[in-house]
Order: sequence, then structure tokens, then C-alpha cells
Amino acid sequence: MKACFLLLRRFAYVGHAMAIIFKKKYGIQEFSGYVRIRDSFKFLQSQKDIHYTQLLLDEDVFKTYKQEPLDLNYIKHLEKEYGLPNLWPYLAVDRLIRYNMPIREYPYNTPKFTHEEMMRMLQTQAISGRRKTGLCCFLRGRRFKHNAFISHCQKKGHPDFSYPGH
Repeated sequence: MKACFLLLRRFAYVGHAMAIIFKKKYGIQEFSGYVRIRDSFKFLQSQKDIHYTQLLLDEDVFKTYKQEPLDLNYIKHLEKEYGLPNLWPYLAVDRLIRYNMPIREYPYNTPKFTHEEMMRMLQTQAISGRRKTGLCCFLRGRRFKHNAFISHCQKKGHPDFSYPGH
């Protein structure tokens, strides 16, 4: 079995400790992770306890959306597979992408990104998230990447272990 971790902010250290426990207690040998902060990414790469077969850094994945050619057929496929009834709820919860609203800012409704850029972000996230796993571990968050990860795990029928968020 493979365990995939969504490691937000500084929770990479907690997630890594969980991976060690899962390895010892349940014999899980394969781990992958989607990491939010570069320092956490570097830590996971440098530690010797767990070999992560795949680690993705959020900012590296995010940078690729501009070069990603928009594939409307793939977007339609994603909408059919994961739509709630469409893909916009995944973006609507992300205050930075959908509303261009950093934390503690006065709310306004002018997106930083165009409609096409947001579709490319969804597409890029979906492509980067295609990995085979058996167990999903995550902190419940309020960004579209978190919701996409959780939906993917649920859709594929993977057991999940979520630890409560803020």
C-alpha cells in the first residue's frame, strides 16, 4: 500500500512523523507527498527515515499552469468525474485565486486570474494529482487544491485519514 500526504504549511513535520508511525505500525513502505512550503519540501528530501517516491512542491506545480495548453476535453472529463455539478466550487473556496483576497484584507470580488487561467490551474492540479495510492492523509483546508485532493481520494475509494484543520 502507498500513502499519499497533503502537507500544508508546517504540517509537513507532523505528516512525516505520521509516515514513520505508519511505516512501523502498518508496514506501509511507499509514501508520496504534495508539499506547500519549500522549507518543508527540503526537509522531506533531506531526512533519512522515509523514502518518498514522489514529492511535489505546490509553487512548482503552480508555475506550470501558464505553459499548460488548455485542453477543454480534459476539463469536460474532470467535470464529469469530479463536478459538484461543475468544477467551480473547487475554485470558489480559494480566496486567493477566486477573489484575489489575501488574509485579513477587505473582501472584494475582482479575481486576479482570468477564467482561462483558472481552468488551466484546475487542469494542472488534476494532472499533477494523478498518482496511485492506497491511503490519503490530509489536513482539511480551504483551498481548491485541498478539495481536489480529497475528492480524488474519495472518488477512487481510498481510505483517508484526515486531521482537523483550522
